[in-house]
Amino acid sequence: MDIKQLEVFVNVAKLNSFTKAAEELNLSQPTISLHVQNLEKELGVKLFDREGRKASLTPPGKVLYKYAVEIIKLKKKALLAVKEFLGKIEGEFLIGASTVPGEYILPRAIASFVNSYPDTRFSLKVSDSEGIINEVLGENLEIGAVGSKRDSERLTFTPFYEDEIILVRNERLPEIKNHEELSRAPLIMREKGSGTRKIFEEHMQKLGISPKNLNVVAELGSTTAVKEASKSGLGYGIVSNLAVEEELSSGKLIRNSIDSLKIKRQFYMVKKRHKTLSPAISLFMEFIKDKKWQSQDDGK
Repeated sequence: MDIKQLEVFVNVAKLNSFTKAAEELNLSQPTISLHVQNLEKELGVKLFDREGRKASLTPPGKVLYKYAVEIIKLKKKALLAVKEFLGKIEGEFLIGASTVPGEYILPRAIASFVNSYPDTRFSLKVSDSEGIINEVLGENLEIGAVGSKRDSERLTFTPFYEDEIILVRNERLPEIKNHEELSRAPLIMREKGSGTRKIFEEHMQKLGISPKNLNVVAELGSTTAVKEASKSGLGYGIVSNLAVEEELSSGKLIRNSIDSLKIKRQFYMVKKRHKTLSPAISLFMEFIKDKKWQSQDDGK
């Protein structure tokens, strides 16, 4: 059994197709079939059932798939570890982030990291905090940047950036003077699962106001949508201060300050507690925590 056979096997399994796997790996279909046949011959089992053009894993195939994925991941980690030992960090990496760090923090950090390690390339998957945490738990992502924590012995959360959640409005809406008025005002919020929303609701709960009693006129799936709806005058937006710096400077939005509404929050890097990160991702984690990338931004 060699690693190439396993890579071909995993691609056929993921795509449920020998033809698509051949296109993905830039190999001929007969070559793909030969790799799978040799693997089946060595193991003495049938790995795929074919129905027309569809290839489905057999029960033994499902058993092998779980281990094959881990073997391929381990191979990549081994190669990266050797390259790191030789002083060379390179490769393509996938990381995840919730909306605010994904749109306003990590792009700057990634740019600074790639400037230091020009042979690296990053893909950034953006979702809400709950979605990213689930992806890390499912090992689809090694790490993620999120705006809220989850109680779990399987995860570690490392703070790396402080933010503030604020209330914004357009100039036509009256100023809200206290949290009692806020509880009755039309609010524009992110969807459930968003770290921004979760932390805001927890703060209101501490003030004695149940989230169920808030007058939420719109639940929107992105920070940009919340900003645009706030600018239109639909209601008062609950947003990250990071996300509206430009709008506040230009006067398109006004910050509505309330003494009882001072909500500081941390962004966290999340990983599985006992998971060994690939060398480059581990280095990126240290780079994020070191905060040197922020100095470039602060001096602009």
